[in-house]
Amino acid sequence: MELGEEVRLHLRRTEGFATARVDVFLCRPLRRRRHTAVALISRLLERGTRQLPDLLHLNRFLDELYGASFAASTGQLGPWQVLHLYIDVIEPRYTPDGGNPLPAALAFLGDVLYQPARQGDGFPPASVAQEKAALAQFIAAYHSDRTAWAVRRCTEEMCRGRPCALAAYGDRRDLPLIGPRELLELHFDGLARHPMDIYISSGAASGNDGIAGLAQHHLVGRRHPGSRPAADAAPPLCPAVPRAIVECQDVQQGRLVLGFRTPVRLGHADFAPLVLANMVLGGDANSRLYRAIREERGLAYHVDSTLEPLAGLLHVEAGIEPGNLGEVRGRAVGELQGLAARGPRAAELARARRLALTRLASLTDDREGLTRFSYHRVLGQCDPTRRTLMAQLESTASVDVARAAASLCLDTAFFMAPGASAGGS
Repeated sequence: MELGEEVRLHLRRTEGFATARVDVFLCRPLRRRRHTAVALISRLLERGTRQLPDLLHLNRFLDELYGASFAASTGQLGPWQVLHLYIDVIEPRYTPDGGNPLPAALAFLGDVLYQPARQGDGFPPASVAQEKAALAQFIAAYHSDRTAWAVRRCTEEMCRGRPCALAAYGDRRDLPLIGPRELLELHFDGLARHPMDIYISSGAASGNDGIAGLAQHHLVGRRHPGSRPAADAAPPLCPAVPRAIVECQDVQQGRLVLGFRTPVRLGHADFAPLVLANMVLGGDANSRLYRAIREERGLAYHVDSTLEPLAGLLHVEAGIEPGNLGEVRGRAVGELQGLAARGPRAAELARARRLALTRLASLTDDREGLTRFSYHRVLGQCDPTRRTLMAQLESTASVDVARAAASLCLDTAFFMAPGASAGGS
């Protein structure tokens, strides 16, 4: 349902939950330095509104709203940075007095977006200082997760100079350069110009014009958005010779990440075959990589593959000893080449299809997962329903999976090796 230019409302009736949930997504292209500011903004939005100017008043309000839950965050979806707010409130049938907290929840989200706590012409300086320190700590903690950091470093090298190279949590080096006024101006600029998607799931959501009217009143505001951002029309080609990068870090176990590119993205005709190709290759405990590299040869502590469907990337990640680097890389590439040349065996295809369909079917019990699934497909500009993807998976043949596997080319082999870090002595 369109509530305005580049504002979409998605209503879903969900009788199986004790709470109603509202999710608001604001999407903008990732841009250097701005990505750090947006990460800060999401943290500042959790600290209050003009009417609830501090955490004490904010938490008291949520407690009085029958113990509502509220959070704001930023995430990365391909080349985009997404500001996400949500609130969970109890359904009216479970309130002790029969009250309906959903209208108050929508009004509160509107205040968070359009009337955040402020001091003068910016966010409160004390709050900004505290959230800068907290964000710096978060980034440091993320870097200490060596597996996640190895995948991030591989992505940075693959996408250098492009939006996908930037992380939604920002860069610590930007923090001293960002001030309270700039943050508030950037927030209101994003509200005015960037696409918004609103998801409301409750026992009364389906066909409820009253809910749509409340969302229109509280969440749309005065907006002058540009067009919904699209993925890069021409993704970069793989280098003639894949890049090999070795970085020494203070780790006990080496991390190998093989970064592959593909022109197949969410919404592409071959996306369903690519999903199954990934599951056969490394996206399942029975995958080829797991059997060939870990079980049969004992070359890795773990190995798997993951898709980034909005950026056309696939990562193979393995925890290995440095001496096994060459063999693990060769076997991983060889398994992909074999899948591209001959396709999956009938049993492999059936297992991958069954697992993919089971995961999609289980989303009916995962309201947050279903919302994320739908929003991914909205950004990918394709049918946001599970039914469409399930039908595509059902009709995918072995030759289709082989074709999707053949679209993958190795761009970068990144190895995080045990040893002194680049910043060490």
